[in-house]
Amino acid sequence: MINELDMSEMLEGFEQDVILRKRTTTTVDFVPTESITDTDIMAVVQVPDDETKRAENLDYSKTYQQFHSVSVLAMNDFIIYSGTEYKIVRLCAHGDYGYYEAIGEQVK
Repeated sequence: MINELDMSEMLEGFEQDVILRKRTTTTVDFVPTESITDTDIMAVVQVPDDETKRAENLDYSKTYQQFHSVSVLAMNDFIIYSGTEYKIVRLCAHGDYGYYEAIGEQVK
């Protein structure tokens, strides 16, 4: 059965290749070890509007991008777009509608 609320088809044709970077820290013998996993995903990339920036009290000295993807995104994940790494600082999990929306803050 097709989910009538699935809006993911709206992303088709606008998506670009980006890299989803997940960092996990595990502790072995009291020594924290960070592992990084990069995955190629597709996402629609756009500049968030000023209203979104004001609502989130974002730092205007940094660059922000808005990402829409059918891939599962999580807070504190990173997206690499055009050679710049963005940390997800806001997430709207629209999983019921077939996609995820995130605001990424440039990592300096």
